Amino acid sequence: MTKAYLLFYDVDEGSRENWNTFYTPVEAFASEEDRQARMDFLKTITENHWGDPVQYHFHTVDIGVITGAGITVAPDV
Repeated sequence: MTKAYLLFYDVDEGSRENWNTFYTPVEAFASEEDRQARMDFLKTITENHWGDPVQYHFHTVDIGVITGAGITVAPDV
């Protein structure tokens, strides 16, 4: 099964249930490795000239792609 690897992230200190659908970034990747590379890159971003890292909160989801039979959800979701 082909999967799409989603990454949600935010700097909000609240729980992911409080994230806003319209403002919380979401990115899609073709591989788990690409998604992990993006997470690693985001962890290197600094928020000020003192070099303090931005404290992102990550949430990942793996979903099956749309097929002729409809959307198939991967078993590990």
